[in-house]
Amino acid sequence: MYSYYSPYAFLSFLLIIIINLFVDLPISFCADDPNYLACNQPFKCGDIENITYPFWTSDRPENCGHPDFKLECPDDNSAEIEFQSQTYRVVSIDHDDQKLRLATTTSWENNCPTDNISFPSNGLRYLDPLNQNITLFYQCPFIPELAATNKFVCSVNNTNENYFWRDSVGEFHPELSRCKLNVTVTFNQTLFGLGSQLNLGNILNEGFDVLYAVNASLCKECEGSGGACVYDRDTAQPKCFCLDGPSDGRCLTNRPASQPTVQPVNINIPMFLGEDDYRYTSCNSTFECGNIISVEYPFWGGKRPSHCGYPDFKLECLEDGDTRIDVNSRFRVLDINQENQTLRLTRRDVSGDLCSLRPANTSFNLDKLHYAPYDVNFTICYGCPSTNRSPLSCKLNNSDLFTSIHTAISSRLEQNPFYTSCRLCIEIPILQEAIDRRRFDPLIVEDASIVLEVLRDGFDVQYDGNVTYCSDCKNSGGQCGYDWTSRQFNCFCTYGFELTKCSVEGKGTYA
Repeated sequence: MYSYYSPYAFLSFLLIIIINLFVDLPISFCADDPNYLACNQPFKCGDIENITYPFWTSDRPENCGHPDFKLECPDDNSAEIEFQSQTYRVVSIDHDDQKLRLATTTSWENNCPTDNISFPSNGLRYLDPLNQNITLFYQCPFIPELAATNKFVCSVNNTNENYFWRDSVGEFHPELSRCKLNVTVTFNQTLFGLGSQLNLGNILNEGFDVLYAVNASLCKECEGSGGACVYDRDTAQPKCFCLDGPSDGRCLTNRPASQPTVQPVNINIPMFLGEDDYRYTSCNSTFECGNIISVEYPFWGGKRPSHCGYPDFKLECLEDGDTRIDVNSRFRVLDINQENQTLRLTRRDVSGDLCSLRPANTSFNLDKLHYAPYDVNFTICYGCPSTNRSPLSCKLNNSDLFTSIHTAISSRLEQNPFYTSCRLCIEIPILQEAIDRRRFDPLIVEDASIVLEVLRDGFDVQYDGNVTYCSDCKNSGGQCGYDWTSRQFNCFCTYGFELTKCSVEGKGTYA
């Protein structure tokens, strides 16, 4: 049997190879990518080290960070940042939790503020829920009811009758209206000092926490693979740059910069000649970790690259077999019900005893996550006045703990007069079923272990990630994914990608 090869077909195939030799020649064949070289190293500013994207300084190219997060380094001991013409001192940077601790540039050891201290929030930066406002009242008459609990020492205009009032408590004490001056100060409530009087100098110098949102999941994936995050002004999003140029989320090679090696030329033979699209192949895998198995879109992590899922839905498999997700705060994933689009989460700090529980509200990014209708709020209060409610056996900073339940997840503590008299109250979502099953009254429970059991059962959140599109894509033979640059759903097919589902004809986009 004879075969006949058309010379035109052979010449066409040869032309494709020649074109790809020149078009797809890697940058590393000649030199390392300049964006990578400029931005791949962490830097130091003042006494803060290992700083990376979204921060940058005048010593680095502007695209090494987000325009709103430029740092100034006036000396070896201080770092500063400006938001809306107000300069703040940077106390610390937590890249893992995407958190800045800021304070004013004034030292308050021997002074007291006479101007309001606040922070301008926007879509990229916003105050941590742990922050609170206090109002400082100066030049007041003597107020016996507040002298033991609400007085602080500070000389303003030669008077020492000064009082503070926490805004969360509610309306001011009527006698405070007789004070000559008042200012409002934002602070982190964990610095307040439970059971003690106000240490104003410490609170003002330690500052308050600000959360920032700049697609950190992409940068973690990029930097973890040896790449550098660079700000793309066209899309207003971070982009991953590797030694050989930009990538779609992570670097495939990790050789040292400027290493004099010559890599093989990448010949990009079209998919119709036999090779499936790499995105289709890579997203065909599932996330597996301990009892969390067979997880697909919108999640990514493990063997699933970043283009296989929604940016905020990265899963991490820890050494102990637990699965973790980072949505503003880190949570342990107890279960994923992909049919009902439900995540069961629990706080990471409930693995210890109740005394080691961080006194902080549970919060997460609500853009694509929503509390389930059967969640309720579990409230723990510290430093409450004498009451007929029984405190738990566990104490924190010599302060009894009291618990209660809110039947609505959106309820506000300020509406209940009991809570407003406590030093600090936090809310943690739980399952109503967890309480019903144990048949206990949270108002009189005295066993901390029961409280921990309820907290460890977690709470449910419902997620959204264009799952309807994903069903259409899967039914057409494709694999679901996400374009982080255009911020839209993609259906990866054997021949390329489509916006919703694979075509019968097998014609799509090869970019």
